[in-house]
Amino acid sequence: MSTLKVDSIGKTSGKTQDTMSGLIKVWARLDCNTSSSVTVDDSFNVSSASDTAVGRSIINFSNNMNNVNYALLGAGDATIGVEYNYVCCESSSTDHVDVAHMYGHSSLIDTTDNGHAVAGDLA
Repeated sequence: MSTLKVDSIGKTSGKTQDTMSGLIKVWARLDCNTSSSVTVDDSFNVSSASDTAVGRSIINFSNNMNNVNYALLGAGDATIGVEYNYVCCESSSTDHVDVAHMYGHSSLIDTTDNGHAVAGDLA
């Protein structure tokens, strides 16, 4: 098997694409449907996750982000309740992100099947 190592990929004409800047640097699939713990079902660049309160979790990174200006992408379990569920960033740090799982317009809720991803630059 061969390994291809490049810093950028370009066309014969036009601009090049930085192969590292467009990648997801952290992702996690979490089960937060308990009152006191979070189960990490699968992940990349996640050292641990913890439950801080109903509907609130912290995702700790194995490798730090370069700054706190990264993008958090998330989706919550849509099978709970009659309204939509969503995930939001409560605060960010270079070594972790605090997330909230919301139900409807403003209620926090512990849910299963939460997906999270972070896009940005690693330190």
